Amino acid sequence: MRGGHHEVARAYVLYRERRSQERARQVQKTAPAEAALHVTDKGQRVPLDFAKLQALIESACAGLGADVKAEPVLAETRRNLYDGVPIDEVHKAAILAARTLIEKDPGYTRATARLLLHTIRREILGEEVTHAEMHTRYADYFPGFIKKGVQAELLDEKLLQFDRPSWVPR
Repeated sequence: MRGGHHEVARAYVLYRERRSQERARQVQKTAPAEAALHVTDKGQRVPLDFAKLQALIESACAGLGADVKAEPVLAETRRNLYDGVPIDEVHKAAILAARTLIEKDPGYTRATARLLLHTIRREILGEEVTHAEMHTRYADYFPGFIKKGVQAELLDEKLLQFDRPSWVPR
């Protein structure tokens, strides 16, 4: 540019910018995309819903203090997954991931327990219910459970006559 070759210098700068963009595009094309993980749920192979898994882990860590965070549990859980993993194994991986963090903060004990409770709820209710949703879900489930128990002659009919608490719908 000092020698009066502005056009050449400008063309060179533009050339370098174009080449840089082309190299970046080629790297993006050749870089392997993160493979979508699939899980086996009720005999069917479906894509793993990472947002749902993250919500579950965040729900388990909620209200346990500033040092109990969902990110390390989620990262460790992801590291232990493989394509075609059964959904029950995904939940076990989350439990074990939270358990490994107990040494860093004892609050992870409760997060681990909440994740374990999630697997129990899933087995009993037959659906995904987070820790936060359980209060309302229990109120819906309990009266039906009593009726089913009476019909199966496992519970006494007198249980249907008791006044239910205000939080249990009639």
